[in-house]
Amino acid sequence: MQFRKSILAACGAALVVLATSAGGHAAASRTYLTFDRPVSLPGVTLAGGTYVFERMGAANDVVRVSSKDGTHVYLTAFTNEIARPAGSNVKVLLGEAAAGSATPIRAWYPEDTLAGRAFIYR
Repeated sequence: MQFRKSILAACGAALVVLATSAGGHAAASRTYLTFDRPVSLPGVTLAGGTYVFERMGAANDVVRVSSKDGTHVYLTAFTNEIARPAGSNVKVLLGEAAAGSATPIRAWYPEDTLAGRAFIYR
């Protein structure tokens, strides 16, 4: 019985290592984006500046947006996959905003991918 528990614990530890290494793959999907005016994401407004957008986790459906140096996380959110516009090298898809409001970022397209991540606004 004790041996079985040890085997189960070892398997659990191996799964944690595999999940961590799969999540580490998201670092390859890191993009530095600079905005010259305020932009918004669900629940947060970002001042003009440089931010890091990156996919997190094995499924890549979670996106984290942080400061350029990575010390402050502004958003961690689930997203939906969205196709990149044909023949486009666009990095973000912006929405419309009322005069004086921050422009919403509708989607982010990681470099060298055919699909992007659409932010979920409610």
